[in-house]
Amino acid sequence: MHAYLQTYQRLATVVVSKKFDVNHALDCKKGGLVTARHDEVRDELRDLLAHVFSPSRIRCEPMINPAPMRANGTKIHAPSASSSSDFLNAHRGDLLIRGFWEGSTDTIIDVHVTNLDSKSYKNVPPKKALERQEKEKKKKYCKPCENQRRHFAPFVISTDGMFGFKSRAFLKKLAKLLAEEWEKPYSTVRGFINAQWSGAIEHKGLLFHLD
Repeated sequence: MHAYLQTYQRLATVVVSKKFDVNHALDCKKGGLVTARHDEVRDELRDLLAHVFSPSRIRCEPMINPAPMRANGTKIHAPSASSSSDFLNAHRGDLLIRGFWEGSTDTIIDVHVTNLDSKSYKNVPPKKALERQEKEKKKKYCKPCENQRRHFAPFVISTDGMFGFKSRAFLKKLAKLLAEEWEKPYSTVRGFINAQWSGAIEHKGLLFHLD
């Protein structure tokens, strides 16, 4: 509770121009809450994957496009030192897994947590909003990953725990891998995964509502 109080006090100093309510807390990039929410989803994924894959086959923040290419095939040179940090961050995924979908092929996962109650999605059905986020991720990152013979998997989830289509497909595959690894029925393992995510979402919601 002391940590929550400190966070609230910090937010009080940065949120001055808008009313501080739940919606604002879920969207505001000041104070570090959006980043913490994103990282919690990434870490939950990494922990689940670690039950199947060895540490050497999981990597955090992989470069999506180490050598960016223009449409005509020429390389895009790295920017000046002053903007190189932004350049690298904009072209990194959240996780890389070796052999998730097939053989020794790498899969890059990019996590996106979206607030379906925000003004931009006010008149958009939840499934459509999540689908839009997935399409935007794929449009941006699929081609660079394919150029390196890698798979790309957008992992889109809402702040209240609704998964995008690709996210559900990813978790279904992960459940099958875990069932094989543990020699347990698929239904049992899927129940375990659902419980893990329920706990993470509950904790995440508690964090953001208390803050």
